[in-house]
Amino acid sequence: MQSHKETLLESHANLLSSLAISWLLQVYVIPPLFGVQVNKSQGFGIVASFTAVSFVRAYAIRRFFAARDRRAHLAALEHDRRSARFNA
Repeated sequence: MQSHKETLLESHANLLSSLAISWLLQVYVIPPLFGVQVNKSQGFGIVASFTAVSFVRAYAIRRFFAARDRRAHLAALEHDRRSARFNA
């Protein structure tokens, strides 16, 4: 299981790498395919917006599944406790 520090480091690495790759695509690859002009600052604004939304989405999904796993673990512990009391 990852520590909070490791998770934070992974999240930052993921965020920075996706930001850089997306910016390069937004400025140099995608506009020529659609025949539009996007300068570097516009490209960064677009990418930053999508990156922020993606980061919040990923965080919410991670917390949802962590809470679900925690509830399942607590339910299993409660079941074991009741089974032990019943069998005693």
